[in-house]
Order: sequence, then C-alpha cells, then structure tokens
Amino acid sequence: MTNIVALIAATVLNLQTHLIPVKSNEALTNLVMIEQIPMTQAQRAEKAKTFYEEGYDYFYGISYPVNRTLAVKYFQEAEKLKNADALFFLSIHQQNNGNLKEAAQAAKRSLELGNEAAKIILGKIQKDEKLRKEGNTLELGNEVTKITVGETQEYETLMKEGFNALKKKVDSGDMHYANSLGYAYEFGIGTSLNIKEAMKYYEMAAKQNNAIGMTNLADLYIQENKLKKAKPLLVKAAEKEYGYAQYLLAMNFFDLYSDNNKEALFWLERAASNDEPYALYQLGLYYSEANDLAKAIKYYQRAAELNNADALLELYYIYGEGIGVEQDDDKALFFLKKVAELGNQEAIEELAAQALSGEGNMDAKEAEYWIKKAGYTEEMLKELDKLQEKSLEMFEKMQKENQ
Repeated sequence: MTNIVALIAATVLNLQTHLIPVKSNEALTNLVMIEQIPMTQAQRAEKAKTFYEEGYDYFYGISYPVNRTLAVKYFQEAEKLKNADALFFLSIHQQNNGNLKEAAQAAKRSLELGNEAAKIILGKIQKDEKLRKEGNTLELGNEVTKITVGETQEYETLMKEGFNALKKKVDSGDMHYANSLGYAYEFGIGTSLNIKEAMKYYEMAAKQNNAIGMTNLADLYIQENKLKKAKPLLVKAAEKEYGYAQYLLAMNFFDLYSDNNKEALFWLERAASNDEPYALYQLGLYYSEANDLAKAIKYYQRAAELNNADALLELYYIYGEGIGVEQDDDKALFFLKKVAELGNQEAIEELAAQALSGEGNMDAKEAEYWIKKAGYTEEMLKELDKLQEKSLEMFEKMQKENQ
C-alpha cells in the first residue's frame, strides 16, 4: 500500500498542493487532505487544473472507473481555486441529478470566471423551467432562482451563444467538451438537431477513452439498428462502471425475461449498484412481475430517490391501491406530486383532476396551481362548472323520480 505519510511529506517539500490523489480502491480515501499551503497565483492555477483533470477523469471514466463521488470532490477543490471548467462539469452533474438551482449557480459561476460555454446550461435550465426574461421562481414553492446574466436574455440566445463557445473550444482542440457538443447536436440545444454531427463528436469523445461518449455513440447506433457497432462500445464503457452503459447492454443484448437471463440480471444489478435509475426501475418491474413485491419496492424506492418518473408513478399506484402494502393515501400523494414536479403530464393531469373533484388534501392555491398547470383556461373551467351543475340537476331529478 502507498505510504501516505511519505506522499504528504513529499508534497509539502514541493509546495504543490493541499489535496493529494491516491490511486486506491477505497473511494473517499483517494483524497488526502493536508494543511493549506501558500501558493503563487501560477501555482494555484496549475493546481486547480490538476484537480479539474482528476475530476474529469473520474467523471467520464477516462483512465479510472467512473466515480461521480470522487469526480465531484475534485471539481469542488478546483472550484475553490476558481477553475471555470470544473464548474461547468459540476453544473452538468447537478443538472443530471435534477438539482437545477445548484446547476444554475455552478454554471453562472463558471460564466463569471470566463467560460462562455456555461451559457448553454443556463439557457437550457431557463427553457426547461419555463422561466421568463426577468428570472423568477421555480414553481410550487421552490426558492427563487435568478439566473439572469447582466440584462435578462432569452433562453434561446443564451443557448446559441453557449453552443458557439462550446464548439469553439472543441474545434480549438479541447476534447474535454466533445461529448457535451455531441449532446447539443443530438438534442438541438443552441443549434439545429443534427445526428450526423452528434455522432462525429461522440466518436471524438470515445477516442479519448470517454465512457459516456462511447455510450452516447452506442445509443445512436442502437437507434439505427447497428448493434454490431454498438456492443463493443457498450462493453468497454460498462467495464468502466458506467451505469447507463451497463443498463443498455443488459436491455439490448440479453433477454431479461428468458430462462437464461443471468447476463441480463448481472449487468442490471451492476448498473443498479452504480445508482443507474433506469436499471433500478427495470429491476423493480422484473421483481414485481416475479411477485417479489418487497424487492420490487426496494428498487423503485431507490430509483424514485434519483428522480425516475416511472418509479415514482409505480409507487403512487402501489400505495394508492394498497398493492402488497397497507394503503397509504398520503404517501401515494407524495409520490404523485414529486413526479408531477418533474413535469410528468400524466401526474399533472391526475392532480388537476383531484383538485377539481376536491380530493388530494390541497388548499385553494395549490389546487389552482395544478389546474392551470394541466392547461385548463378560465373559459374551460367555466364550461366545466356548467357541466357539473347540469350533472347535479340531472342527478337530483333522477332521485325525485325514483322516490
């Protein structure tokens, strides 16, 4: 085992850092903290770059297995030393986890430090949250999140400017951003959707040994039914412990519901151990159909904690109907609201229906929120009131006739 004391002593003598990466199998012991050491501005910049590179390596599985916990630790150390690139990828991590406020803050800080590419994240968050020009609030009681940059800009402008900066980085040789550029092309963020260009940049990322770039490229190959091209990419990314690659490998190349499903279960369970939400949800379905509801709920619960909409809906139905558990309307409503807050239309419409019928234990303000969120206009509500009045009149008339 590496002599930690010797490493620290060597670092102190070189006046290089206050954080040493130790390549071992124990996750958080990979970072050894020592006292803050005075550094020149150039030394701080170099050390910030070192932390950023280590974080990027763990984030994308370049030479280590994918490890988001360690990646975030390194990015945060680089952030302390004002590294704009680390903040960009920290923002992506927060956005992927549904932490939009934290994602916006990290992206804004990255932009303040000169990384124009961060605008693509800020614009995407504004678009997804349907924020108006002046900033405004995230919906249903979340804290106010101002993500304006100087004068308020339209999210489309932000995304376009961010995309241009992103492309400039990659075209000038910074392959760290190749996967993000491919993603922008694949989903038309700040540019026109272009699958051919997306594949080009994902391939660039894959050639850098980027596990996520490999997986994104493989995913597009699967969509084109080019499975022979997809499989080796997924196997390589899966062996780097990238959960989504493990999930895709299980679901596209093995049969979970056959008698010979050991490989499928192996990769799904490995993906689940890496907190891949889709794999957790899929295992929940599998064990539900196998009548092992306790195990199914365990997987659904973890997937729900990671904001998987399908798992949240399953838990809503399970607790709402009392399927294999004691019926719990409050718990069911909790899961329904959580999935609705993620933008799931089915859940939004169900909450609106409950609000209109006086169910769901909502106050007037919350009921009005879900009704409007479901797309009901004032005119539609008036017509609905008329229909309800007519229905009541008909019901009362029928009661009198039957007396």
